[in-house]
Amino acid sequence: MHKLVLSCFFMFVICHFGRAQDGDYQFQFDLDNTIYKWVQASDSTWFGIGWSRTYLGFPKATPFVIKFNARKDSVEWRKQVPATYAEIIWDMDALPTAEGGLFLASVYDGCDYDTRDGLAKLDSIGNLLWFKLTKSNSFARRVWLVPYPDGHILYQTDSYQIEYEPDGHLLWWDTPNFNWDGFTKRSNNSYFLWGDHKLGKSGLLLSVVEYPIDDYIRDAVRLPTGNWLLLGDDYLYRVGYDFKVVAKKSISDVKPWSKIVKTDTTYWITGQNNAGFSFIKSIDTLSLNVKNSFYQNKNLDIQDVLFIPGDSVLWLSGNGNAERNQTVYLKSVPSDAPVIQANRDIAVTDIRLDIIPYSNYQECQGIYGPENYRLDFGTVYATVQNNGTTAVQHFKVNARFSKCSFICERFDTYSVDFDEPLLPGASKELIIIPQLDVAGQEDLPFFSLCLWTSMPDDRLDANPNNDRFCKFVDVVVGDQEALSIKGAIRVSPNPALDYLLFSLDHLENEIQDYQFVLTDIAGKTVENATFNGNQYRFDRNNLPAGLYFYQIHQGGVVLGVGKVTFF
Repeated sequence: MHKLVLSCFFMFVICHFGRAQDGDYQFQFDLDNTIYKWVQASDSTWFGIGWSRTYLGFPKATPFVIKFNARKDSVEWRKQVPATYAEIIWDMDALPTAEGGLFLASVYDGCDYDTRDGLAKLDSIGNLLWFKLTKSNSFARRVWLVPYPDGHILYQTDSYQIEYEPDGHLLWWDTPNFNWDGFTKRSNNSYFLWGDHKLGKSGLLLSVVEYPIDDYIRDAVRLPTGNWLLLGDDYLYRVGYDFKVVAKKSISDVKPWSKIVKTDTTYWITGQNNAGFSFIKSIDTLSLNVKNSFYQNKNLDIQDVLFIPGDSVLWLSGNGNAERNQTVYLKSVPSDAPVIQANRDIAVTDIRLDIIPYSNYQECQGIYGPENYRLDFGTVYATVQNNGTTAVQHFKVNARFSKCSFICERFDTYSVDFDEPLLPGASKELIIIPQLDVAGQEDLPFFSLCLWTSMPDDRLDANPNNDRFCKFVDVVVGDQEALSIKGAIRVSPNPALDYLLFSLDHLENEIQDYQFVLTDIAGKTVENATFNGNQYRFDRNNLPAGLYFYQIHQGGVVLGVGKVTFF
């Protein structure tokens, strides 16, 4: 049994391999995905860990693992890990096993309910061997996995620690505070620690000796000289073995740094500038000056850099397309010019429906919100276009719609796989949802329909900004199916200045009376008139400029709806 006041026993093994082949990957798991960190095994494989957030009821955060062989440029597997119900994952850590698998630690938060944290073990092909909930309900935001020489594992958080056997058997747990943000081995029997305005050192089984520093330290690596390179909120530092600051340098126009990466003899820092662009900067560790800066697209947020000593490429990994179906990317770039240049770009350019959407019956109601009514959309089509310079074969079109209000709220997600070869510049209309129905309020005459694309397990999308396409569609409120859009009423001019002319050319009977209703955006009726014939002219008179909605009825049947605008 090993009980340490400080969790400090890391083993770093570095292996030398040849150059990886150029390539890139993009992953989608459930919906919103975050890659958190990569951990290198004892060979050329890496484990990427992160979480997906689903939308069935309240969001649930589910861990995932990617096993990647950098030497072979090959993703060996990617798996989601069944875990406890939680809304937030605060922190994760991974510890590779000698058999090619890993231990995966996560600390969770249920926000308004107690949530025990979890530890899982996966084998070399991604099978879940076991999953254990921790004994403690103490709230934690940070977690580390520390290996013991006998194979036992210390599960260390900022508020408690637990020792496990390799089979998941819990040996003991305790609740000492651990107010540090990171630590790594300093020498055979001591460790270097960093955190909020402090540094520290500890020998095995000894208490921590603290040293103040006027910054929040986020990462640290040891230099060949024995000094330490520190990454703070405000400065880069070089600190001596005695913990005294030898040099420091500020770098302007940056948000808080993320981490330091060493590649052979080059040291890099990653982060974002104030404009939201991710960067990777090489640093002169003597002067702390920036030697080179490489900036990425705003949609590509670098979280980690993978590297095999002696190789000539870097693997940049991070999160992309954060406001849509957030994806995880992994792209190799030359080590002397690490800029992501993707050449694939697929986008939704149009949405088409085969009927005018209509509301025909009540879906649900409750004390927390207005009544909701089912809206039937019929078949949903999307036009997908390849805007890149390379052919695209495999892609997804996705959607997410709300079903009810507040307490009965849940989200339906649609994600359709396509194997449709699209050459550069080519487009194709595809059926996305054969029969779509969603919830909507009875007095809401329009609905925003949004779809977006992704390319899972394919090459990186060069322009995530155009993945999403939204279209406002008019809604008929009634109990009968609306006419086909192909036979809908024509309106001209629209937008208009003085008048609107409504044409019903498709109608065979021009004698019956028709009812014309025009409402403003607040739902107030501004015109309710009867006419016959195949045309109706509406004069604006003193109607204020703005957006309005019309409906035309015949014998209680809604013939068409739409929106018009007056300048």
